[in-house]
Amino acid sequence: MKKKLYNYFEMQKRAVLRNLTKTAKAEDYNDVYSRVNDMWDKENKELVKAITPVMKTVIENGQEFGLEAMGVDRDIVLNQGLILQKMNKLSGINDTIWNQIKMNIHEGVREGETIDDIANRIKDVYSLAKKRATTIARTEVTSGMNEAALEEYKENGVPQVEWLTAGDGDVRDEHVANAAVGPLPVGSTFPSGETYPGESSVNCRCSLSPYIAN
Repeated sequence: MKKKLYNYFEMQKRAVLRNLTKTAKAEDYNDVYSRVNDMWDKENKELVKAITPVMKTVIENGQEFGLEAMGVDRDIVLNQGLILQKMNKLSGINDTIWNQIKMNIHEGVREGETIDDIANRIKDVYSLAKKRATTIARTEVTSGMNEAALEEYKENGVPQVEWLTAGDGDVRDEHVANAAVGPLPVGSTFPSGETYPGESSVNCRCSLSPYIAN
């Protein structure tokens, strides 16, 4: 996912800059803004096209993990609804970038900057976006896999689940607390406010497991 996001951001940056520099001079804010705004619906579709195959694999792996953890041997029926839900969430990446671009275009025009100056602002926006690609990928993979596993637990009547950490010094305190609380009824909220690892935490490495009593 990281590579897909990185490549997508690079292609999007080039497209934005092409639209921005179609003329040598911006007459006003609306002129510059409209050149980039007109392409955004297409960009959202391109993001979905780029990431959906990866998200399908993430969800499938999460379902497979859940089934194996329960000891259930059956073919996976891919959770299409969850894939769509995750892709809708990921579209927020474009919303964040677009808001940053608008702000920089507005500031650039207000300061009387040239198109080249504004283009440099936009390049900075994408430099930050590409740095975020690793964080986004890690977060969405963990979230997708654990939610897919949770849905399998619900479907198969698992009564309780437990939060498992990576067991090292990098685990955040609230996730240690989630593990310490022990098994909870499936779908319950852990002390951090999450029902599964990665639901709202960034760069989480934890997993959700069915509780098997000794």
